[in-house]
Amino acid sequence: MHDGIRLPLRRETRFSRNYRSDAHKLESEISRFMDGTAAIKAAEIKREWAGWPEETRFDFCNSCAGLSGQSDFPDILRFIIQYAEPAYCDSVALSIANRLPRDEAFDILVRILQKLEAGQTSNITQAIAMTKHPNAEITIRSHLARSGRILPCGKPINLSTGSASTRRRASASVLD
Repeated sequence: MHDGIRLPLRRETRFSRNYRSDAHKLESEISRFMDGTAAIKAAEIKREWAGWPEETRFDFCNSCAGLSGQSDFPDILRFIIQYAEPAYCDSVALSIANRLPRDEAFDILVRILQKLEAGQTSNITQAIAMTKHPNAEITIRSHLARSGRILPCGKPINLSTGSASTRRRASASVLD
């Protein structure tokens, strides 16, 4: 249901369900971890990741916030950061900021930020801000200045460009 409109199920995967109404031009993606119809542990992800096609990896990264209450969720995030392509990290950036220790989260997010191109970093910069790390503000301001998104007076030009809808794939590991 979306605004009183029932959306028919369009697609179901191992980790999510997609509901869509072309007539109403509405679409919703729901993590199956949120409703308990899917479950996975860090050990399973580590065993299976290499065999997953890219689409499954994206689906997992986009859905895994539903695992945030799991005790091994920080280990899942660390695994994703170690083995995933930078574009996948966009989906887990806020979880990194919320579930990993502040200094660790900040360091990881800064490394990801340095690997992505301008226009694909809004979730990463938002997550850096969420860490409340002492160097978060200067890191974000410096990034915005380099990307041409901040005026000399320090005011942002446009922070609404979202990277969550961008599905750019990069070939290098995030922490290379």
